Amino acid sequence: MSRWTITLLCTACLVSGCAEVQVKHVDDQDTSDGVHFYEPRPYLLVSNQQKTDDKEDVQNQFSNQIIWLPDHSRRYVIKIKPGWGTVDGSVKLQDGWRLDTLGSKTDSQGPETITAMAGLVRAAALKAGQTPQGLYLIDIAPDGTVNLVKQPGW
Repeated sequence: MSRWTITLLCTACLVSGCAEVQVKHVDDQDTSDGVHFYEPRPYLLVSNQQKTDDKEDVQNQFSNQIIWLPDHSRRYVIKIKPGWGTVDGSVKLQDGWRLDTLGSKTDSQGPETITAMAGLVRAAALKAGQTPQGLYLIDIAPDGTVNLVKQPGW
C-alpha cells in the first residue's frame, strides 16, 4: 500500500467517529428511527373491598398498590451509532414503553421507599375522613416533598 492510501484510510476512520449510544429527549410526536421509550411515573392505586362479617356489619378493607405508568411528556429515543470500535447497544423495554436495560442493570431503592410510604398515605387519608380510593399521581418535588394528586375519573 502506498503512503497516500494509508493516510486516506486513517483519515476516513477518524472522520467516521467512535461508536456510541445516544439517548435524547424527544416530544411525543417524534417518529424518528431508534428505540422510543417513556420515563415512568409512580402512581398509588387505592381500592376498597367491602366485607360483611358474621354480625352482618359491613367493613371497608382498603388495599394499595404502586403502579408505574408512562409520562407522555418525558419521551426519549435511543440511537446506536456505528463507528470506530464497539458499543454495547443492548436495549430492553418492559411493558413495551419503559426502559428496563441499556447495556447494564442498575438497582435503586426508589420503588421500595414508595411502597413503604403507601400504607402511611392510606392511614392519613382515613384519619382525615376522606374516601381514599382512587388513582393518585405520586409527585415528588426536587426538595423531596411528596404530594398525591388524585386523578380524575378514578
